[in-house]
Amino acid sequence: MVDQLTEHPSVAIETLGCRLNQADSEELARRFLHEGYRVINDLERADVVIVNSCTVTHIADRQSRQAVRCAARTNPNAVVVLTGCYPSVAPVEAARVVGATLVLSNREKSGLIHRVSELLRGRGQVLAPAIDDLPAPLPGWLGRTRVQLKVEEGCNNRCSFCIVPSARGRQVSRPIGECIRMVHQFVAEGYKEVVLTGTHLGGYGRDLTLQRPEGGNRPASLADLIGAILEQTGIARLRLSSVEPQDFPVSHLDLWQDRRLCRHFHLPAQSGSNPVLRRMRRGYTRERYQALTEAIRAFVPGAAITTDLIVGFPGETDGDFAATCQFVDEVSFAKVHLFPYSVREGTEAATLTDQVAPREARRRLVRLAQLADYHARRFHDAQRGATMDVLWEEEVQPGVWQGLTDNYLRVQMCHHLPLHNQMTAVTLTDTTDFGFAVRAVAEAGEPLAPRVSE
Repeated sequence: MVDQLTEHPSVAIETLGCRLNQADSEELARRFLHEGYRVINDLERADVVIVNSCTVTHIADRQSRQAVRCAARTNPNAVVVLTGCYPSVAPVEAARVVGATLVLSNREKSGLIHRVSELLRGRGQVLAPAIDDLPAPLPGWLGRTRVQLKVEEGCNNRCSFCIVPSARGRQVSRPIGECIRMVHQFVAEGYKEVVLTGTHLGGYGRDLTLQRPEGGNRPASLADLIGAILEQTGIARLRLSSVEPQDFPVSHLDLWQDRRLCRHFHLPAQSGSNPVLRRMRRGYTRERYQALTEAIRAFVPGAAITTDLIVGFPGETDGDFAATCQFVDEVSFAKVHLFPYSVREGTEAATLTDQVAPREARRRLVRLAQLADYHARRFHDAQRGATMDVLWEEEVQPGVWQGLTDNYLRVQMCHHLPLHNQMTAVTLTDTTDFGFAVRAVAEAGEPLAPRVSE
């Protein structure tokens, strides 16, 4: 092992689960780079493999264990680190996972690199010194042209089905000044889109205080953070990840007068039935949710409203499911992420006895998926002919580029020039069946002019 290691050891990070985990992995990769490591995408050749785990369901737990075993099997000489939410919720179980050299919870992540370096030194590795001025990596160095900025950690809510507060702890917000500094860094590195993310993004700032102009203090808010980033940085695009509907006052919509703020609102509904929402402890009603979506469409034309829905929650009757179907019809979501309810030990919902039969839950899932697909097609069809800015992410096949509009449309275009990380204005000319992508094809000989942010 000592002979195989180099002075600049390599690290590969496998990320399971949500965007918050993606943000954690991106920050972790940056810290490894500053400590003199090389960050690579090859799990089989890396000296260190990090499995940043998820625990939202028992299936996620199993996938986390499988990822560790696979890494250890395909790369037996590597230091394999299991971290993230799974060992935070089930530390004893996680410690027994075969193949893990080191197991660290979310709370222990801050010391992860130090622990890894100690292990490598114990194997005879002489590590390179830390780098003070890290050369700015090009966007896409971690496989993405958009960068995630984690602005808060933890959640004070107690939804009856959710284990995440146990994995992430109480809410702690990153100060606005620090967020601004990080956005400036991302802009200097060449990123054109920053995605704000967190465990409970809508609750950002409640643990921070701002001074009132007339004197005294008040809690900060997500709107304060968004406004400060738009005012103080030159980021071309700012996107929100997921915001709980009860945390989104209509007054926030004034911020969308700035075109740099993406017209994409992911508002997890979980159900369209008020009785189910009460059992879930969601803190809003169907009527309040629908009023918010109506306000969004009035203030922000062309907005994509996406959501999460759980099918088969304990006690969900035929009437509850019918209410959810009607809800989906009335809101007409651009996209719905559907999840069958899964019992999660350690949550209140796991103790409920009126579980929905698996066969019935599957039937409902299929029915709701068909309905969601219908409305997704309607949204995509409505965008045909519109001219939008697209941030080009990757060449999916020779001469075919794929990118993303601000309202979360996947766009493909044939073009002979490299478009990676460019933002250009194109007219959406056609829809496809695959993933409801929108295909924009430039006319022959037509130059593609980069869009300049205003």
